[in-house]
Amino acid sequence: EISYSQTISAERPDHPFFGNFEDQPYSNRNKPLSESDFFDDDGNQGNSRVQFDYADRLFDKRLVKLGLTNRLTQKKWINDSPTYKDIAIWNIYQSYDFNEANETNPKPLSEVETNLYLYFNQIESASTFLIFPYADVVNAYSRIRVFNPQGDFVQIGFAREFDINEEKVVEGGIKSETMDFSVGLSGQYIDLVGKIDFSLLDSKITRWKYKGYLKPPGKCWGIQFEHEQVTDGDTRFQVSLRFDYGGDKTLEEKLSL
Repeated sequence: EISYSQTISAERPDHPFFGNFEDQPYSNRNKPLSESDFFDDDGNQGNSRVQFDYADRLFDKRLVKLGLTNRLTQKKWINDSPTYKDIAIWNIYQSYDFNEANETNPKPLSEVETNLYLYFNQIESASTFLIFPYADVVNAYSRIRVFNPQGDFVQIGFAREFDINEEKVVEGGIKSETMDFSVGLSGQYIDLVGKIDFSLLDSKITRWKYKGYLKPPGKCWGIQFEHEQVTDGDTRFQVSLRFDYGGDKTLEEKLSL
């Protein structure tokens, strides 16, 4: 795949309420908001005083994207009819920013994103790697799940993320390195899922969470409850009544963590 994208015209004047947006790189498009967007280290108002979600920000865009996708598809005959299923998908993408190439210290290449998905009868895995060419580091996200036909599952995941600043270099080393463990059980009248996050840097549990869904006869409504505890942080407990029209759903669709 080769694609070219450009914002023909974008007017983003600096404003004392909304902040200063001149020369913001397009690579910041997915950067979440933080306290530094509102206040600097001295407690003064920051330059990027964004008042909305980062998805609402508009960036000048003039870039070309190159990608490659490979699929391994399995064909089976069921009742004399062919069925097809992707059992492996691998893709890799990178873009080149022409606007960034005109800057004083240009770094126009984006991170290289590569994804690998494997689907077998009762095992599936998903892995994402972000390779930063200027920082020379790799952010990694991976999980593997074992499940049965009823939807019960056990899952283990791993995530490692480096602290990369706007200059696209590593600042402060590894930002987080986490293992997570999840389990889901589907019963006749109740569904349960739970998850524990364990920090490999601090060698401690950083968060645990579980959700439950009580299913009275009828399959059209239920009572959902969830409990989340952040270590050395807040506790959250919530109960809600939910109407569930639209047929059967997988355990993950009903109770995603």
